[in-house]
Amino acid sequence: RMYTVTPKSLALILLALSPSLGLREAPFVNSRRQVLSGAVASAGAGALWRSEASADPLEIGSIGEPVISGGPLPLTVGLGTGPPYAQKYVELAIDAGYRLFDTAQEYGSETGIGNALKAAFVAGKLKRKDVFVTTKVEIDNMGYEPTIQSVRESLENLGNLEGGIDLVLIHWPCPFVPKYEPGAIAKYSKLRRQTWEALERLRQDGVAKQIGVSNFGPRHLKELLAYAKVRPVVDQVEVHPYNQRVELEKLVKSQGIRFEAYSPLGKNAIGLLEDPVLMGIANQKNKSVAAIIFRWLLQRGITPIPLSRNEKRLKENLDVFDFALTDDEMRAIAKLDRGQFVLTDDEKLA
Repeated sequence: RMYTVTPKSLALILLALSPSLGLREAPFVNSRRQVLSGAVASAGAGALWRSEASADPLEIGSIGEPVISGGPLPLTVGLGTGPPYAQKYVELAIDAGYRLFDTAQEYGSETGIGNALKAAFVAGKLKRKDVFVTTKVEIDNMGYEPTIQSVRESLENLGNLEGGIDLVLIHWPCPFVPKYEPGAIAKYSKLRRQTWEALERLRQDGVAKQIGVSNFGPRHLKELLAYAKVRPVVDQVEVHPYNQRVELEKLVKSQGIRFEAYSPLGKNAIGLLEDPVLMGIANQKNKSVAAIIFRWLLQRGITPIPLSRNEKRLKENLDVFDFALTDDEMRAIAKLDRGQFVLTDDEKLA
């Protein structure tokens, strides 16, 4: 049997082999559609990121790459729209320059996004091809038929986006049931599989352009990859400097899956914005701490989706494309990891 090796697959192979080959940095494919991190890791940190030495225009160009409907999840700053998120805030975000929008069935913001996008399309502010919209299947809607029905309703709520929803994710691997509960893993493994098979059907029917997962840790992701006919294109999880998910990052990247970070600021609940290391880097760069965190994620090849309803902060959150963090700064942030979850540790779920 003959196999075609694309530049992307070759880069992923070399990325995985780079330690055994003695490479300090993983090879980089110079393409605006290529989103691979350079592998520069200190022996103790083990994280993947872009090297400051690789910050030439071609390579940095993939950070902030244009949003393409139905294309790969772009390596840019997106907009999270957790509840409640009204249409007026989406309109502010559109005017600020956002083109990547994240929502979920449980957020109640699908209709607001749909109305705001429809108005922008009519006004000529946006074209459908330049917008990427993600939604997620609510826990209560897991299972084959509920997923089919609920995602079709999501498409209607989003204004019947031309070509379908860009990306639909399973929001959580299961209800918040611990894995040690008797019979729970077997029960919810079956439910996950039914839900994934429904997403595969919705993709086939054109309701969803792409499908993926959210809050899937290594165990859940490996389970899914063992039976999926259509592989997930994204895993969206909680990632911030106090919870860096390095092992999951390695697994995701080894499978060619894009990595997306919600709550990149820790929901402003764990002191990230007052962290002395982050504040020191921010002062040196004349940037906000939030911008430093978003840039840190982008240089790891991770797409951040912060939530804000403040017009000034919406604009500030996009101010990440005119500077780069050095290797030393990336290593300093890597040392902040403490495995601290703001929400739920997905590995504890059934």
